[in-house]
Amino acid sequence: MIERLIIAYQILQEVRQLHAVDKIVHGDLKAGNIMIKGKGADIVVKLVDFDFAAKKRGTVGFAAPEVVRQGKYSKKSDIYAIRSLLYAINEDQLFKNGQISSALYELFQKTHAQDPEARPEIDQLISGVKDELIAIRKKITNKNQIETISHFLEKIDESSEDSALLSSIEAGDEDYVAKRRKLCS
Repeated sequence: MIERLIIAYQILQEVRQLHAVDKIVHGDLKAGNIMIKGKGADIVVKLVDFDFAAKKRGTVGFAAPEVVRQGKYSKKSDIYAIRSLLYAINEDQLFKNGQISSALYELFQKTHAQDPEARPEIDQLISGVKDELIAIRKKITNKNQIETISHFLEKIDESSEDSALLSSIEAGDEDYVAKRRKLCS
């Protein structure tokens, strides 16, 4: 369960970075477009297949209703796909009753709202998963699990500088955006 939440957190961060820094809507978030390496707090998740992001083709079962019906892509259509993606890579284990708090469960349920504007923002999802990890760490007694969560949360805190950088980039640091786009191409 802890690794599933760590993976979810990293997927959300990857999507946030894609939206904020690169101003790109992926458009085809699915299990086949995620690379996962490592274990525990050292799991690394990366989004791949940006060719689809350029061509804007979704995948049935992951694409938002507005994508299927009207071909309309947005950050909110990626938000819709996130829940389907997490469902697929976790074999529904993350969303089974009682596995996560009702607050986080409800937040992820909103990602599948028919109205894109009713879907949560990426930062809400990131905060929800982080809060869930903190709550789990307070409840569990297994030392290895506590260390895994603590180590991962330390990494998150260290990367808070990255979040500040993302915010400044959103404000218009074109040099960084150009470098990031070059890396993704």
